This record gives sequence, C-alpha cells and structure tokens, in this order.
Amino acid sequence: MQYLLPLFALAAPLVLLPIEKLLPYPYLIEELTKSLILQPSFDNPMKIRLQTTVLVGLLFALSENLLYLSDAMALGSLAEWGKRVLITTPFHIATCLIITISTLKGKKFLPLGILLAVLVHYAFNVLA
Repeated sequence: MQYLLPLFALAAPLVLLPIEKLLPYPYLIEELTKSLILQPSFDNPMKIRLQTTVLVGLLFALSENLLYLSDAMALGSLAEWGKRVLITTPFHIATCLIITISTLKGKKFLPLGILLAVLVHYAFNVLA
C-alpha cells in the first residue's frame, strides 16, 4: 500500500476536478483527500513519513499544475502558469507537512492538522 501513495497523489487532482466543479470548496476537498492519501504512512518511521509527505505534495501539485497547463496554453499565458507552478508546488508540500506533523504526538491530532491545512489553503485561495 505504501508504494501506491505517490500514484494516488498523482491521480487525485484528476479525480477531484469534476467534484470541485460541483462543490466549490477546493480547500476542503483537497486537504481531506491529501489526508486520506497520507494516512497509511503515519505508522512508518519519521524519515519515511516525511519523505512520503513531500513526495505526495510534490506529485499532487505536479498533477494539478498539468491540468491547468491546457488553460494557460489556451489563454497564451505560460508565464502565469510558470508562476503558478513555483507558488503552488511548495504550497501543496507545506499543507501535506501540516497534516503529517499534526500526527507526531499521535493520530488524535490529525483532525486539528486537517483543519489547519484547510484554513491555510482557504487563506491562500483568498489571497491569490
């Protein structure tokens, strides 16, 4: 299962796109999804948990940014897309880290980590 997590992270934005069209709460949907993807890694040693978390955030961002590439090409705005890649990639890694770090003292803090990741994502969307 552990080895499938990066694939789930890569596929997640493709699955979430139609859901986010129906439910306009991407900050909630994406962070809940990332927490579900990351959960199997929470029982691993810290080094593996952190490596998995960074990889999941990176692949999630890669997949999401590739989805937006067609929009950028249609608008002729590849420079804006490049800025998006540079901003959202570390952002998705950071929200995944928030979720994982919340479990360092036990899984009972996972809801708090998800809530914090959702609030950070919401604030990011408002400011962007």
